Amino acid sequence: MVFVKRLIQSGHTREFLIRHDAKGWEIREAQDSRIIRLHRSADWHHVERTRAVFEQQIDLLEQAGWIEA
Repeated sequence: MVFVKRLIQSGHTREFLIRHDAKGWEIREAQDSRIIRLHRSADWHHVERTRAVFEQQIDLLEQAGWIEA
């Protein structure tokens, strides 16, 4: 696993995940049990940019009161 972060607030969850396997990099974002974003990438630079976006989103959620699960 390269990156995984799960946040909770008022019974809701947000999950951000980036992992590597034989097919490349899986990038996934979920809200509650619903997948918001799911795709694969072979480009590490794209993965790095996506991780930076995830970290910005996580910062904003934490400022809004979400906590790490």
